[in-house]
Amino acid sequence: MWSFQTVAFPTNRYLFARTVVGNTDIYSADGTAMPVQLTFGSTVETAPQLSPTRDLIAYTSNATGLYQLYTMNRDGSNPRQITTLDVDVYNNRGVGYRWSPDGAYFIYAHNDKLYRINRDGTGRVELATAPASRNFRECDWTAEDGGHLVVQTVGADIFDSELYIYNTDGTTPPAAGGQPAGPGRFAQLQHRRTDDCVHAGRSRLQLCRWPAAGRAHFQPPHRWNRNACGPIIGHQ
Repeated sequence: MWSFQTVAFPTNRYLFARTVVGNTDIYSADGTAMPVQLTFGSTVETAPQLSPTRDLIAYTSNATGLYQLYTMNRDGSNPRQITTLDVDVYNNRGVGYRWSPDGAYFIYAHNDKLYRINRDGTGRVELATAPASRNFRECDWTAEDGGHLVVQTVGADIFDSELYIYNTDGTTPPAAGGQPAGPGRFAQLQHRRTDDCVHAGRSRLQLCRWPAAGRAHFQPPHRWNRNACGPIIGHQ
């Protein structure tokens, strides 16, 4: 009688999207073995993020025609659609979402609205509205100093970027001295097509350490400081 035992599915620490023969899917890897393909649809699956609790992978897919947010197990099983309002439109294309630090929620951008939603797709709450003639795009959520959200807004030109800071409930954090900080804008960036600001035509924004002075510190993708910042997108 023959007997055998299957090898446990690898808990790879790297997640990325790869396009093969015109089809984009999500893969995992540990840097030593062959990457493991996790999605197999005929549509685009992209922008993977491992949950802080390391039990689920979030990603976006245009299977419905517009990019929606999904989750799946780390082995690619049990894919589940989370959003019904798309994470798309206005130069978003599925990149505008982020896990909460505890892995219980997502925030995501939908045109000029910023939403929070439970990880199971319930309890959607509108947190903020972008300034007139602007739309939300990329976002981040830090647990430092009680938690803050930072969101990129873009105007008619995608390289016309402004960064806004919010409390986790969508309200504006106080400025120095405890006074309201107005609309929450703390930086205006005029992005240019340089290696410092833009990679493959997309800006990559990341919230780093929150200084005592109350101003968030950002670094462009090619000046990422491992000691100051958290993990980059897709690197867990």
